Amino acid sequence: MVRRTGGEFRKSSAILPVAGGFQLAGMGQGERSQAFDRRLNRALVYGGVPEHWLAGTQALLVGDTLARYFIWDAKRALDYLVSHPAVDPERIGATGCSGGGTQTTYISALDPRIRVAAPLCYMNSFEVL
Repeated sequence: MVRRTGGEFRKSSAILPVAGGFQLAGMGQGERSQAFDRRLNRALVYGGVPEHWLAGTQALLVGDTLARYFIWDAKRALDYLVSHPAVDPERIGATGCSGGGTQTTYISALDPRIRVAAPLCYMNSFEVL
């Protein structure tokens, strides 16, 4: 597995805030690790995808879905975004790749505050590509 840690892959993380946008750090990404052990001071599950599998399985076992939590999370981010005086609530868009593309698709269908959506790709397996 190749892990992209810089270069073109991360350029949007630097460009979006400078261009007046923001980037939502999703559950299991960076400081939002859900499987963090404070005693060991490290994550018990590494990377967003394995952490999503763990959380998704736990949700399914209780009759829920992980997608619902991602959608709730994105809606709360929108609540915060529209509360900021520098934000024009009529000009909010969303974009993303992989899980971000999936979230873009869901949130743009379920929240009218998203005026334009440009999912770059959806989550899938390498074999599907």
